[in-house]
Amino acid sequence: MLFCDVRASSDLDIEAYDRLAFANLYTEFACSFMARSLALLAEQFGAALPTVQDGVAGMQLIEAARRSNEQGGQWCPIDLQGTEL
Repeated sequence: MLFCDVRASSDLDIEAYDRLAFANLYTEFACSFMARSLALLAEQFGAALPTVQDGVAGMQLIEAARRSNEQGGQWCPIDLQGTEL
């Protein structure tokens, strides 16, 4: 796994964090894919992968940030009820 302790590497720039995040995501996906291909239990690898619900919550966060910006930085609540797909 490529997990990185960001506290130990505080001099990294935002692009480095992005690369580490995607490296972790791709590593987890590859491990899950290989486990399934080998007929092994893939759940232990797939547990770290984002779900559709995670994606919906992320899009709601982005939309709330956009609305907040349009309203001069006002707080915009996020309704996570009903995100079960």
